[in-house]
Amino acid sequence: MDTEITVISDSANEAPVKPLRVAFIGCGGIAQTHISYLKKMPGVSIIAGADLRQAALDHMHTAHGVAKDHLFTSFDEMLATVGSEIDAVSVCTSNGAHAPAVIAVAKAGKDMLCEKPIAMSAQEAEGMVAAVKAAGVKLTSSNLERSAEFCTSVRKPFAAVASRTGASSAAKSCRVAVH
Repeated sequence: MDTEITVISDSANEAPVKPLRVAFIGCGGIAQTHISYLKKMPGVSIIAGADLRQAALDHMHTAHGVAKDHLFTSFDEMLATVGSEIDAVSVCTSNGAHAPAVIAVAKAGKDMLCEKPIAMSAQEAEGMVAAVKAAGVKLTSSNLERSAEFCTSVRKPFAAVASRTGASSAAKSCRVAVH
């Protein structure tokens, strides 16, 4: 299946934007898909990553230009070290690691997108929701429905963060074709 995304913007009439700085927890396959879409959106920068696998971190550096000092084998270390530079986080770990990552991101005060499934149990989900509410941050799950407009599921969480942080993505609309 090939997916194409086109971002449409009237950049001639827009003020300069502060980049939306995104970090990834889990830098493997699905993260690479998220990154490929985000890199097509004006005003979005991929600035940090955490993954247990050094090969995934090396790929973040060579393929996406993430500085080596912004790549970590621990998401806690990433959030503690460069958290002040991060506007939003995309959690793309294995399913069983979503809850601890989301809770840590919430405690760090960052809005986030979490891959599906959001949690492995109702109890995990309740803990995640409690952490998000206590921190006053936003959490959205990446649930692609083939009948839904894909652009909304990609753009909306990051637009919400942009409005909160003063950053902006110039994306006004997009077209997606799945083959």
